Amino acid sequence: MSSYLNYTIRRVLLTIPILWGVYTVTFILFFIVPGDPARLLMGQHRDAAMEAAMAKQWGLDQPKHVQYWQFLKKVAVLDFGQSFTNKRDVTDSILQRLPATAVLGLPALTIGMFLGIGAGLWSAMRANKAADNTIRFVTFCLVSIPFFLLAILLQWFFGQRLRILPIAGYINGPWGWGHLALPVFVMTLGSFAGLTRLTRTSVLEVLTEDYIRTAKAKGLPELVVIVRHALKNAMIPLVTNLSVSVAGALTGAFFVETVFAWPGVGLLAVDAINNRDFPTIMGTVMFGALLFVVADIVGDLLTAYMDPRITLK
Repeated sequence: MSSYLNYTIRRVLLTIPILWGVYTVTFILFFIVPGDPARLLMGQHRDAAMEAAMAKQWGLDQPKHVQYWQFLKKVAVLDFGQSFTNKRDVTDSILQRLPATAVLGLPALTIGMFLGIGAGLWSAMRANKAADNTIRFVTFCLVSIPFFLLAILLQWFFGQRLRILPIAGYINGPWGWGHLALPVFVMTLGSFAGLTRLTRTSVLEVLTEDYIRTAKAKGLPELVVIVRHALKNAMIPLVTNLSVSVAGALTGAFFVETVFAWPGVGLLAVDAINNRDFPTIMGTVMFGALLFVVADIVGDLLTAYMDPRITLK
């Protein structure tokens, strides 16, 4: 237990320079992109005096290094301040949008996980046969098609051509399943394709081990050999992938949420980028980075627990 605790403490301490690097890169990118945030806040009806007052109100008139340290001190205590556009607390905005993203991402990840692992196992058991080649071709096509293009095609087909599903929006309640169908389907296809290919590769690699050949030599059926002996070790690389996928599901697929006008964290980040809303941009970026770092640590701990050959140093 002490090794797990020591490893966790070290990894948590290592997240500090990682998050600082994410903050620094985001800050630099924000200020090198053309455009004045104060002018965007004022809109079309603006003058020099009002722009100067707005810049002073938000501290945008200070030198860049001063702004950097002022924002950094707030970010260090997870205080992202207020949004430039709606004057709301950024943390509250993220927490308010998080349930919509979770409603979209977690079902897609769960369905994609079961279908992907099942298809990957079937493909590995039928390696280089017609079923395997078909699955490999389908998953190759799915990982090659951009999410936003697939989403637009599905919107056109099911929403405009067949008119059986809504193409955008979000309804919170039992009648919102129709709005959920298309975005969940798009994200499920992405999870399914990646997990299928990874499962197939992992299972085929494990099937070359000596203990698998020994189990087969004892006359055990192939399904028993794979499920009882091969699957546990084949799942080890999948654990890390799934932990990171959970973090991705909770931060939202930017393109999917944008195309379907889904009011989640991803759409919040895209709107903030379009409006040059620096506090919201920083809040969503740091929120996503923190989730991915935590997911990576959890994935490493689970991997070490599942595989006694791995030692945590």
